[in-house]
Amino acid sequence: MDHIAAHLIIDSGGTLTYDDPAGDIHIAVTGGGGGGTSGPPRVVALTDGATITPNADTTDIATVTLGGNRTMANPTGTLVAGQKLIYRLKQDATGSRLISTWGSIYRFSGGTAPTLTTTANKTDYLGFVYNAVDSKLDCIAVSKNF
Repeated sequence: MDHIAAHLIIDSGGTLTYDDPAGDIHIAVTGGGGGGTSGPPRVVALTDGATITPNADTTDIATVTLGGNRTMANPTGTLVAGQKLIYRLKQDATGSRLISTWGSIYRFSGGTAPTLTTTANKTDYLGFVYNAVDSKLDCIAVSKNF
């Protein structure tokens, strides 16, 4: 079997292009970020406030520095089956900040949200996958104390 080098390119706009060296095949696919499409993840800095609200239409990775105890609202926009959201929650220089209330769409193993790291300037990551059957964002991963 002959092995032929192919050209596979993903550009900054999220277009995946494949060309074989013989010129017989050309495929170009363009996607946005999450929402079930391909492309680079959309990283969005959320506004800190009493209630923090991500937008599922524009965000794959949401970052925020917590300046107090907060409520994480249900995302706005349209969630798509299998869509993944990652929340990067960083403590401010004071620390001891909590997400004291999670919106009704979030679901955690055992029914209890994880306790965040409370050390000043430390970061926790929470990963969610949208379960369209139950209309829930299931928490599938927690990485703490970065």
